[in-house]
Amino acid sequence: MLATGAWEPAATHSGYRSVNEELVSASDIRPEQVVLDVGCGTGSASGIVVERVPRALVWAIDPDREMLEQMPGALAQRVGQIVASAEELGTLFPPAVADRVLLANCIHLIEDLPAAMRGVAKVLRPGGAVGLCTTFYEGGRPAGDEAIYRRFLFKAYAELRRRGVPRVRVARDVHSARVVDRADVRELLGTHGLVIQREWEREVLLSSDLLRDLLGSKHYAAGALPGIDPATAAAALADASQALLSEGVESIARNWWYLLCNMEAGG
Repeated sequence: MLATGAWEPAATHSGYRSVNEELVSASDIRPEQVVLDVGCGTGSASGIVVERVPRALVWAIDPDREMLEQMPGALAQRVGQIVASAEELGTLFPPAVADRVLLANCIHLIEDLPAAMRGVAKVLRPGGAVGLCTTFYEGGRPAGDEAIYRRFLFKAYAELRRRGVPRVRVARDVHSARVVDRADVRELLGTHGLVIQREWEREVLLSSDLLRDLLGSKHYAAGALPGIDPATAAAALADASQALLSEGVESIARNWWYLLCNMEAGG
């Protein structure tokens, strides 16, 4: 068991927790099932699984040892923990061992998505399911909030320059330079025998407190400002959000995309 600590700050907010709760609920996890929480961070989704299905067998997997070390002690004693990337999933477990694979708020961070999905297909049992969600996709930014997002991003770039980071090109998403193409993901899943069962979106209102903590997260920063040291990016985003909030912006809306797929019986 790795050393333990506490939840990443954003994971304690009801708004963010509800995102992962919806994914876990849709995944329909049953007692005794093996669940792989890939890109788990500090274990927000794993914690929800353990609360709702105490007899589920959960493995929490993340490439960042520091994130796993922040997992709350009670949860760390309850789940297995592995320091590994999503791309390594197929090498970590025997074939057809998992009933559910969760990719909660991490798919946009995966460098080699085809390799990761090959691993998912390998470890899933026939009839098993993979569930994913992310706000880093082409529809993640509500159209009505574009002006706010642009102001925010410009403030973040100003903070980076103040910290000595060279000028960077404005991202086309203006809130995330790293977005997932949903059509590419669907095609990739189908290639590996994963059949879409359900696909949906929901809007989440990010309160000022959640916004501050979320934007100060290294994982969020890696998606929003890729190519920049995550700690530096997180600090710049946190300062930019504080400046935006001081101008009277009390909350920002963000869309989340969900996808649930089953492994074909002959997969």
